[in-house]
This record gives sequence, structure tokens and C-alpha cells, in this order.
Amino acid sequence: MAVRGVRDAGFSLVEVLVATVLLALSLAALAELFAISVRNNAVAKHGMAAAMLAAQKVEQLRARTDLAASPGQTLQQDTAPYVDHVGQYTRRWSIEPVPASSAFVIQVLVTPRSDRGAADQGSVARAPEEARVVTVIRRWR
Repeated sequence: MAVRGVRDAGFSLVEVLVATVLLALSLAALAELFAISVRNNAVAKHGMAAAMLAAQKVEQLRARTDLAASPGQTLQQDTAPYVDHVGQYTRRWSIEPVPASSAFVIQVLVTPRSDRGAADQGSVARAPEEARVVTVIRRWR
């Protein structure tokens, strides 16, 4: 015999369904954040490696005593000997003399791919996974 006034203990089916939907939405949001984190880590990894390769090339060029002006467009297209490939990265550089001085402007662009798409069509803007280093060196006579 049932006693009046005593509620049955437990959850209703609607409450369980609402809790399940909320849990599923929360897990989906966490999974999306995880995917964004993985992608950002990969971009940061490429950026750090590219920056190290760019700094290395600048130091190599600083050590040379036979610097000469590079032709135009060496940052937009592979122009020997102003390009090299290190692993999966492409390094391009340009050397421009500063007028009326013994200084040179050196630019090094490192990218994880050789085809930069629209960036190679006139704009040499740096993408997030790339590194671009610009420095001025002076040769004392």
C-alpha cells in the first residue's frame, strides 16, 4: 500500500535528458578548444623553427666579406643563390646596399613551404608560421 505525501526519490526522465544534453554540449565545446590548441601549437612550432633558421642565416651572411646586392624579387621567388631549403623550410634572402655608405640591408624570409600563394604575388608580408628578419650591417673599410 502506498503512503500519501511521500515523493518518489530519484530523477525524472526529463531531468536526465537535460543533464545529458548539457554534458554533451560542454564536451563538444572542450573538444573544439582542444583542436584550436593543437593548431596553435603547430603554428607556434613552425614560427619558432623559422625564426631560428632566419637568425642562423643572418649570422652566416654577417660573417661573409663578399656581400653584393641581390637582384629584385628574391623574397618572392626562388632565385639562386639567394634561396636554400632546410628540411621542410624555404629560406629566401635579399641584400641591398645602403646608398652612399658601406652598409647593407639584409632581409631573410623563412617559410615552411616554398609556395606562399598570394603573398608571393608582390606582397612579402609574414604569415603566422613564417619568420622575417631585417637587419643592417656595416662593413668598415
